[in-house]
Amino acid sequence: MRVGVRLLGCGVALAIATLAGCASKADQALIDVCARAAQEKIGDQNAEIDLESMRAAVARDPDGSWQVGGEVWFERGMHSERKQTIVCRGRDAADGKGEPEVTLLQFLW
Repeated sequence: MRVGVRLLGCGVALAIATLAGCASKADQALIDVCARAAQEKIGDQNAEIDLESMRAAVARDPDGSWQVGGEVWFERGMHSERKQTIVCRGRDAADGKGEPEVTLLQFLW
């Protein structure tokens, strides 16, 4: 009996951990467009955009505008490692079907 309870507990914990890293399809589109805009702006192939931090910081307004926050790591794992915060704001496509549009991309040191 105890083994069954432990296995059930592990299964529930695994399911919660899996769902915590997921984003809705609409939120993932926002994350993707912001990450792409940030990578284009940075232009540094060694910069690492933390997509998990972005998934945790998606906020939508009823008017179709949204904001995504996150972190960018430079030279991660090296002695000169540094982190920068990004804020990305935008709005949904006018027709509701196209890709979201970034209206502000801000890097905070």
